[in-house]
Amino acid sequence: LEHESIRLHGGFKGDLGRGVTYDASYLSGRVSLDRQYRNNLSITRLGRALDVVSDPSTGQPICRSALIASEHGPSAPDADSSCVPWDVFAPGHVTAQATAYLTIPPSMRGSFKEQVSNVNATVELDRWGIGSPWSDEGSAINIGAEFRKDAVEFDPDEFSEAGDIAGFGEQVFPISGSIDVNEIFGEVRIPVVSGKLVRRLAFEGGFRQSWYENPESKFSSNAFKLALDLTAVPGVRLRASRQRAIRAPNVLELLAPPQPDFFLRDPCAGASPAASATQCALTGVTPAQYGHVANFNGLFEYNAIIGGNENLRPETATTRTIGIVVQPPFLRGFNATIDWWDIKLNGAISKIGAQTIVDSCIAIGDPIFCRRINRDPNGSLGPGGGHVDNRLANLGGLKVRGIDGSADYSMRLGRLGSANFAFRGGYVLRWIVDNGGLSTPYDCAGLFGAPCGMQPRWKHTARATWDAPHGITLSLQWRHVGGVKLAALDPQFNLTDQISPGHARLRPQDYFDVATAFRVRKGLDLRVGVNNLLDRQPPLVVGNTAAGDGPYNANTYPTWYDPLGRYIFASVAVGLKP
Repeated sequence: LEHESIRLHGGFKGDLGRGVTYDASYLSGRVSLDRQYRNNLSITRLGRALDVVSDPSTGQPICRSALIASEHGPSAPDADSSCVPWDVFAPGHVTAQATAYLTIPPSMRGSFKEQVSNVNATVELDRWGIGSPWSDEGSAINIGAEFRKDAVEFDPDEFSEAGDIAGFGEQVFPISGSIDVNEIFGEVRIPVVSGKLVRRLAFEGGFRQSWYENPESKFSSNAFKLALDLTAVPGVRLRASRQRAIRAPNVLELLAPPQPDFFLRDPCAGASPAASATQCALTGVTPAQYGHVANFNGLFEYNAIIGGNENLRPETATTRTIGIVVQPPFLRGFNATIDWWDIKLNGAISKIGAQTIVDSCIAIGDPIFCRRINRDPNGSLGPGGGHVDNRLANLGGLKVRGIDGSADYSMRLGRLGSANFAFRGGYVLRWIVDNGGLSTPYDCAGLFGAPCGMQPRWKHTARATWDAPHGITLSLQWRHVGGVKLAALDPQFNLTDQISPGHARLRPQDYFDVATAFRVRKGLDLRVGVNNLLDRQPPLVVGNTAAGDGPYNANTYPTWYDPLGRYIFASVAVGLKP
């Protein structure tokens, strides 16, 4: 496995006089992947090497595929003249030739390239006689333009693309494409009042217009920012803002090819379906098929597809924040912040979930869900049959609200140096998911598993740092993730049959990290540390159940929990004088 990263960044800036400065830059980066596998076995060749018959002319064992090749030619269906029988039923009968035939060298290669060109200028408006008459602080404006190009190439070999690697699990498809983005933007800060009635009142604003183009589509979007910053009395600062932010689909979300996926239950399958004939008709089951659709519930998995969608559009978020910053003059080195925030996201780029699509279609008959169900001529969604289209889409959106807080305190310790204490925490008040159409929104705050992913209400980090004399630093960090309850316990999600006993809750998790840094000599610094000092193991959940959903991998949630256990690291920083 080899990753190679190259990044080039250059630019220039200058002063045009009368308070006007400019800055121009160019960035080019490339990250490449070269993944080579060793000693893997081919699924197709395993089947052929085990399908052994007697050679009619010699009576010796021969692969059926090799016999077909000798009798009908190498281009005949299922012919393979190179096949060697693989005798696993007698000790010592597996030959080197058979092992060589079965062994394949899969590989995957790819790259991601990015180019960014930016030019902007800043104008000090007071130098041009523009500003508030009630403030002696200068106003400023920044305007500019930017061009970005993201390109991705991913090329798996024929074994990977065919899904012919034993133990690998699924097909891997090639990806190729790029996105071009052109933008213009502007920002302004205007101190309205300073030193009169209040210490400071300032206004901030910003606007950005973007145009996107990829091989399949073109679209545009814009974003803005309005903010007020008020310091009424010394040590107390109030801030508020309203922003419209956008996130355009990236190159993978747009261009990733369809891939197979699965879900566990079809309420319209079997002789006595759980859903009525009227409900099943919404999913594509005809009256003649009702009660005769093949039932794989509990036996096999039903078909779905996932992947990118070239018709995606940017997701748009409206954000409101109100906060206070406290920095009391009588307590040197201390500051604290509390911010209330509210985010309404429309057109969220996400998967709905194949099971959610089927269940929602049956429950409310909304075409947003029903048109994604594609049954085969027999009405089946099972193995070899139809599928549910669970590719990315712009969903109804999210409504998220919470409170963030932070505190910092620094103090001198005389000859012992200094100490710093820092705290960062956040509490989620609500995390409402709206899948769009006629579906009922639901709140995922404090829940995990399908259909919510992982949404703990509370998390925080706290760090204590001692800066000793002679360039020595020692720090201790505490990371905390709040407990969560399994979402499937709520009957509204219709997932109670996918609950695994013992996984109804995940307890709060705490991790402690230590690190030290010291200067060996001028220009040479050493840093050593241990993450997860107590070797706390992550909470485990059973895969293929409602507990495993969203950012889930290796029977846990590695985005939130530490899957590596105790991790020791060291680094050296060398400063070179020009």
